[in-house]
Formats: sequence, C-alpha cells, structure tokens
Amino acid sequence: MRLRTVMYMFICTMISIINCYSQVSAKPNLGDMQKADSTWYKIVLKDGTSLTANILSQDQKTMIIATQSLPRLELAQDQIVSVKKIQAVNIKSGEYRFPNPNETRYLFAPSAINLKKGEGYYQNTYLFLHSFNYGITDNFSIGGGFEFLSTIGVIGDSYFNPICFITPKLGFQVQEKLYLGVGMLIGNVPGITPLIMSYVLGTYGDTEDNLTLGIGMSSAELNLPKSPVYALSGMTRISKRMSLITENWILPFDIYKPIFSYGIRFSGEQMSADFALINNADFAEIFYLGIPYVDFVVKF
Repeated sequence: MRLRTVMYMFICTMISIINCYSQVSAKPNLGDMQKADSTWYKIVLKDGTSLTANILSQDQKTMIIATQSLPRLELAQDQIVSVKKIQAVNIKSGEYRFPNPNETRYLFAPSAINLKKGEGYYQNTYLFLHSFNYGITDNFSIGGGFEFLSTIGVIGDSYFNPICFITPKLGFQVQEKLYLGVGMLIGNVPGITPLIMSYVLGTYGDTEDNLTLGIGMSSAELNLPKSPVYALSGMTRISKRMSLITENWILPFDIYKPIFSYGIRFSGEQMSADFALINNADFAEIFYLGIPYVDFVVKF
C-alpha cells in the first residue's frame, strides 16, 4: 500500500472519530462569579503585568483580587487581557510554578496527555532534527518533522527523498490521573519506505509528574520483526525550573533488547531544554555513561 494512501485513510479515520467523540473544554465564565473564589488564576493586564491571584469578587466594571502579598487589589475589567485558571499541580507550598512547557512528550516518545486546542511547539533535536506539533482540538494533535542534512543533501538529486515523518495522536483524560491515547508514526526513511507504526498509550499522573506505558506495532510493509515495541517513560518536577526525565525502550530484534535513558529537563515559561544519556550494553562499550542526547522545545 502506498504511503500517500495510508496517510489519507488514517487522516479520514481520525476526522471521523473527532467529529463523534472529541470534547472541547469550555472556558470559565468569570463574569458569572460574584463571590470569593479560592482557585488561583493567572491574570494578564494590557501593560504586560502578570498577576497570580484569587478572585474575591467582580462585576462588569471591576475585578477585586488577592495576591500573596496584597490582600485586596482592584482592577478595571477593561484593562484585563486574559484570565487563565491555574491547575492545582502548579501551586507548591503556596508558590506558583509555571506549567510544564513540554508536558505531552518525554525525549522522543509522547505521553497520552494531549496538547490543548491552539497550543503547539517546535522541537529541535541534535540541531538537525526539526519537528512541530499542534493541537487541533483538546483531544487531537498532529505533528511532523524532517532531518536537515538528508533534506539538503537530496535537493540536487533527481528525486526528493528526505527523512521526514508525521505523528497524529488522539488523547483523552478518562479519570483524574489517568489518560489514554492512540497514534501513529508515519515516516519516510530511505531504504525503509514507508515507516508506519501505530501505538497505544496509558499515562498515570498529571502534567508535572507522570508515568507512561506505550505499546507499538510496525506495519507489515516494514521489514522488522512483527513483535510489539514497548516503551516506559516518566518525568517528575523537582523544582520550579528542573525536572527529572527518563525514556526506556524494549525493541524486538533477534531477542528483546532494552535501551534506557536518564536526564534533566530545564524549563522556562515557554521553552525547555533536555540533557540526557542514552544507554544499553552496546552503548556502554563506547561510553560507559551512555550517548549524550540534547534537545530544546519552544512552545507557542
């Protein structure tokens, strides 16, 4: 089956599923709140000021809030640009921690947590691998990417055959700390064409601390053993700007062989950078601690 036909069938199926089952979260109507609210909100004003506060009361003209340092502050509604609810996981010991800017992915493997509608990010790995992901709805995202050197290298050839891929994914929160997802990796790799892998995901935890089990199967057209690929990944936030992260694979070659990794994620409000070491028995013969892995992500 041609790659173009497989991609077309998959996208049509995803659109049908989204039309039937996807649910877009409604924005809270803050104008309806007339009494004290213990929930924390991020409030952005027209002059660029950002406040983390509880909303005490409000009407059509005025919002009265309380911050950690000011028990009462009055704001004009026409000066407020946005009001966004802060998740409980981002309040630690009374201190606000900005959300994980790369909450849906570990190093390369995804979690079942999905991007929200309109969210997206750009990821650069080893400087040469470029990828993008975008939330079409709260439950469906699509991404893609390409490898720079193979793309530039084939421009002068008689045919265009770079390393590239697309990664559609569906993800749903089924319980407070349980997410389930399905997706595909559809790629073009010279000598292995097409590369098609479908997978299922289960994530337990929240956007800051979670563990994900993934199981994937390659298509019949891919000349690899027809056995499942397993991935076990996790992350935990240890400070405002640092998280520990691990991504581990069990691959079916002649026998199942593990590949594991361990690293640190450094985060800002709109970007993150990962430094990790990838290791197994073979890699350890080259460098005992493992092969370095580096990427950075910019969220938009």
